[in-house]
Amino acid sequence: MIPNARKHDIVCSLKITKKLGIQAYAGVPITLSNGTIFGTICILDKRPRSFTESEAEHLQNMASLLANAIELEYVNIHDPLTNAYNYAFLQQRAASSLRETTVFHVDIDHFKLHSDSLGLEDANTLLLQLAERLKRAVSEGLIVRISGDEFIILVEQPLTEGGIQRLSERIHTTCGQPFSISRRPVRLTCSIGTSVSGPDDIQLDELLQQAAIALQEAKKQGYDQTVMYESGMHTSYSYKRTIVRDLPEALRSGKLALVYQPQFHTESGELRGVEALIRWQHPELGYISPADFLPIAEEAGLMHAIDRWVIFESCRQIATLPIPVGLAINVSSFPSKGGYLISYIQEVIQETGIKASQLEFELTETSAPLSMEKLKNFIESLRQLNVRIALDDFGTGYSSLTYIQQLPLHTLKLDRSFIASLNGSIQSEKIVEQMLAVAGLFELDVIAEGVETSRQWSRLRELRCGFVQGYYCAKPVSLPILKAYLQHDPTFSNENVPPLF
Repeated sequence: MIPNARKHDIVCSLKITKKLGIQAYAGVPITLSNGTIFGTICILDKRPRSFTESEAEHLQNMASLLANAIELEYVNIHDPLTNAYNYAFLQQRAASSLRETTVFHVDIDHFKLHSDSLGLEDANTLLLQLAERLKRAVSEGLIVRISGDEFIILVEQPLTEGGIQRLSERIHTTCGQPFSISRRPVRLTCSIGTSVSGPDDIQLDELLQQAAIALQEAKKQGYDQTVMYESGMHTSYSYKRTIVRDLPEALRSGKLALVYQPQFHTESGELRGVEALIRWQHPELGYISPADFLPIAEEAGLMHAIDRWVIFESCRQIATLPIPVGLAINVSSFPSKGGYLISYIQEVIQETGIKASQLEFELTETSAPLSMEKLKNFIESLRQLNVRIALDDFGTGYSSLTYIQQLPLHTLKLDRSFIASLNGSIQSEKIVEQMLAVAGLFELDVIAEGVETSRQWSRLRELRCGFVQGYYCAKPVSLPILKAYLQHDPTFSNENVPPLF
């Protein structure tokens, strides 16, 4: 028997299972944070024996780690605000071949106007209520929230054209019924793009692209419409072609720009560093969000050139500041370039005069399509340069826990989706607490992204999250404004007066 079995909640049995030849057994339940028992982890031995106190503690620790891993994996594929599936869920299935599947891409019309009118907390409440309604109204489909007010509904069963029309009408009706937000009625409309797979196999990512093109057509037709994808729709492709055509010239002629978003120590308010963010003001299309042009650049094979420019230009600019400031750079192509990029970073450090200890490269799972061993070797090479490594968007990737277990990281960045739902929700707070606990086990710094309210900042401080970044603390700013700020007072010492720019 295991000593102190009650203390460790260990279930022990010396039953002999003749069929398996098991003569000794010790097990402990895998208990989730809400009290649900997911299963049991156990030790089996074909020899009759007792189990030691050390073995009991080890088993208990393994059960706790497994419970954390299970809950984190659930979080990975679910949106914390609405509990619908998230974009990571779609990414896992993007290469799946499908038949007789219909995709509905739903976008709330003019949602920003509603959000600005309601405020962040009430806007989140509205999205939560909408998601719950969609789940009830379209029980035959999977509801996926892919961005603030955009949802994908995936119906994996045959639908006739009439069936698609009836389901679309259900979605429009669901959105159109008045919502009561802080005792105020709110009415929404939505635009829907649909795409359908026939009897032949088609990959989900292709269906998603078709539905997105159809959605743009629905908006062009005046919103509150449903449009079914047709092969002649080329609007999105024209937009992409313009970006792919003009982006290389923008790189050569200096038409791209950098801004810097400060990161602050949650307790002291001291400036930890800044994250470099890229911007593009197109002469014809106007301001193009990085969320729009970077994925297109990646598809076109332009990301390596963009990453080189961001690394050099941000290092050159930050080296001119009156005091040394940490610089975080989120680049996507560098892990695949291995030793070549190590040499390039060394050259940039020498040429710009920035210290290697000021640099922190942000890594995401999707930016590192390498074997774990090659990725580990690459990161070790960066560490030898005295450069830090952060795991960006922690909690949203399928293998986040594997990354922090196997890679020599310095920092975790909590994805903004978790912080946005940190509004008094006990479940959201437990998730953030668990992430902070995991980071603590591996002695990693933690930066919370997307902090937009004093309530979020205060709660993160109570939870002992080390660092914060977001509009509540400081918006992304140009280099001259950052210089002026540093010459004044680079601290965040008054919780009521954050250093807004």
